[in-house]
Amino acid sequence: MLKFSEMLQTENIPVSLAVTIDPPQVSPPVPPNIERYLNIFLSKSVLGGSHIKPAQGYQSHFASFDLSEREEVSHFIIDEKDAFHQQFLTKIEKLATTPAKLDGVPAPLNYVVPPDAAAIELWDSGMPVFARPGDTLQTIAGLYRVPLWSLTQINKGLMENAPLVPGARVVVPRHLMPLAEVSR
Repeated sequence: MLKFSEMLQTENIPVSLAVTIDPPQVSPPVPPNIERYLNIFLSKSVLGGSHIKPAQGYQSHFASFDLSEREEVSHFIIDEKDAFHQQFLTKIEKLATTPAKLDGVPAPLNYVVPPDAAAIELWDSGMPVFARPGDTLQTIAGLYRVPLWSLTQINKGLMENAPLVPGARVVVPRHLMPLAEVSR
């Protein structure tokens, strides 16, 4: 997938979406012609498990999801397990209705999905929001309807219930649907 995208880049052909599932360790970086990149992998697998990195100059949507903490997933069934497969397909279908453009550069996401997460959440990138008086990561998670674990992983150093400084930048995972639907 990434090698093919690199070939398309040499011809100045953009790629709107690339998804890799447990790619090999020797995979190339994500080329800048990919508008949205999702990587679903198992970091503890000797057969795959590569956290792909974006190439220098990459400024598009990027999200990498490590499922190594999920006991029900292995390299051999990661793309065949019905529950995950359906979640992946549903989220990827929503990309068609989610505008790719953001104000500013999207923030890359790199997650280890916890074993107790109810579902595998897929996002295409993060978006910056700014704390209001009285906000904590927990209140922001509720406002944007994202799991608290996602905010604590991407915003390292911020405590779940500690008050945030008003105006502080917090990266929030971007839902794969129009924001109007999220706020309903």
